[in-house]
Amino acid sequence: MPASGANARALGGIGGVDGVPPAPDEDELHADRSHSGRCKIAALVARGDSTPDIARSMFLSRRTVQTYISRILAKLGAKGRVEIVREALRHGISP
Repeated sequence: MPASGANARALGGIGGVDGVPPAPDEDELHADRSHSGRCKIAALVARGDSTPDIARSMFLSRRTVQTYISRILAKLGAKGRVEIVREALRHGISP
């Protein structure tokens, strides 16, 4: 019987066991969720949504949205939302 979840990770290390890939660790899951959130917020910024609009549509606080936007700006080395819009469009990220 193949191992699953934590067992596969504990028993199989990197390669998995019996064809079952190892489960992603929590850092990987958090990184995926963060990336997904950043992409969604970048798309909404590109659409022209305000911080309060984004917060309402994503069920987040305004402060959380502001933090996401600040981190997006930092990753891009950008100074404002216009640069987020430009990069989102350049990479095909749209709502």
